[in-house]
Amino acid sequence: MNTALVAAVAAYGLLPGQTHQYTMFVQFDGFIPILGGQEGKARVEMDVLVQGLSPVEQRLRASSELTKAVIFFNDAKLPLELEAVQGFFPKTTVEFEPTGKVTRTDAPDISLPIKLPGLDVKRFPDISYLPVQFGTGEWKVGATWNFVRSFGGSDVTYTCTVNKLDDSTATLDVQMKQTYTVLESASLETVEKEEDAERRVTTVLDGKGTAIFNRKVGLFDLFDVKATANSDVTTLEDNSKSKRTLTTQLNVKRVIPNSEKSSL
Repeated sequence: MNTALVAAVAAYGLLPGQTHQYTMFVQFDGFIPILGGQEGKARVEMDVLVQGLSPVEQRLRASSELTKAVIFFNDAKLPLELEAVQGFFPKTTVEFEPTGKVTRTDAPDISLPIKLPGLDVKRFPDISYLPVQFGTGEWKVGATWNFVRSFGGSDVTYTCTVNKLDDSTATLDVQMKQTYTVLESASLETVEKEEDAERRVTTVLDGKGTAIFNRKVGLFDLFDVKATANSDVTTLEDNSKSKRTLTTQLNVKRVIPNSEKSSL
């Protein structure tokens, strides 16, 4: 075993001209704020094409675009074409540090009409090909670090721990925590002003999962997490209370090309 490689500081390695394909599967189970708000299940299946671009100083650059997007609600496919979804999640170019910290993005300032965990136009790379931001210390089994990212205007705190480590891969245990409050209209859309709102919704999200980093390629082969969002809902008119629960499962895989498979 190459001890120096095992102990090295982790870094992303997306090089100019490289292309990588990812498959994304997101499932929501619980109270879903669409179609008037219903208990049910929704799932999103997406393919994402990522291309390495020329770096800027010490920062890496990459573009990503959806090549497939299919949405189901209670097993019924919604009549949304790829172009419609791309309207909310267009092709995006980001600059990021080798640690995975995004420093610049050209993603538009689009506010989605509904609030679902992890859905943030500007943070799409953070749930696909840049799911973890690395610490600055050397990796060893048991090493732990924290980082914070903002989704939808509220912070998510991540805790990562190295579970397994060898020359080829690092397996991480990932935990997430987020708390946020939004105002909600009668149609369940998020609004800014209280006079436009019917409810105040405070949500606490807890999640955990596994991430597998390919140390030879410098990218994650797998990011698989499950999170539960528990919401306390207050109706502003009469101060009545209710609760909601939504479980989200996110699975992102890098498609391993034949050239890599043949070298294993």
